[in-house]
Amino acid sequence: MLFFLMAVSLRILLYWANPPENSFDDHYEPVFLVLEEGTMPPKDACWECFQPPVFYLLAAGMGSVIPGYAGFETMQQLKLLQFLPLLYGILTVFLVYLVLKRIRLSDFARTMAFGLVCFLPRHIYMSAMHTNDTLSTLLVT
Repeated sequence: MLFFLMAVSLRILLYWANPPENSFDDHYEPVFLVLEEGTMPPKDACWECFQPPVFYLLAAGMGSVIPGYAGFETMQQLKLLQFLPLLYGILTVFLVYLVLKRIRLSDFARTMAFGLVCFLPRHIYMSAMHTNDTLSTLLVT
């Protein structure tokens, strides 16, 4: 439980400190196109539009149901969208815990495996930026 709380805390703290525009690719553009057009844009409409649409449709869905989202400033909209990968990262850690409970391992081996996932720097980092990688990790888990 301590590992899980520390993993969640690290991800939330980095999310809080990480500016929303800090990312490798522009995964915001397809979301805004979906919000404007009401449908996934063609694959050649933007740099990331060729990606599988699930991440963008979920983000646009969140943007469309949040009261006042359209009236938020751009940075507030981006920060709100950045929350979804944080949620996906936390859910991934929780799912790994459930999977490890079902595997016959010693308590030491289970703790070490779970600790590796909780404190994997790349996963912590990716959970704090707006990218579709965390959703794919969650779905694979």
